[in-house]
Amino acid sequence: MDVLATEYDQIDWGIVGIGVRSVDKSISTVLQAQGGLYTLISKGSVETDINVRIIGSIIGYIFAPDEPERALATLMHPDTKIVSMTITVSGYDIDMTNIDIQHDLQHP
Repeated sequence: MDVLATEYDQIDWGIVGIGVRSVDKSISTVLQAQGGLYTLISKGSVETDINVRIIGSIIGYIFAPDEPERALATLMHPDTKIVSMTITVSGYDIDMTNIDIQHDLQHP
């Protein structure tokens, strides 16, 4: 997305990240301090094949546990066109003793 914005001068959009895990709070702090900028380093198969770019497509980051209303308002805002979710490995963990899981298993 950052490449598209750069190549086609699309400055009227951006990415707002929303974190929900405790580790995401530090990401929020760092991104805010850096104005949403971060560095992408790509390495090729040859040691000298290195490409470094500053990515600027993140225009905001919300730590949802601290600002749940703002997170929901951002998700529901008419200007929000895409909602993409990343589920980490720990998000797939299923506690078979959980009563909600047991209920779902008994009532498919």
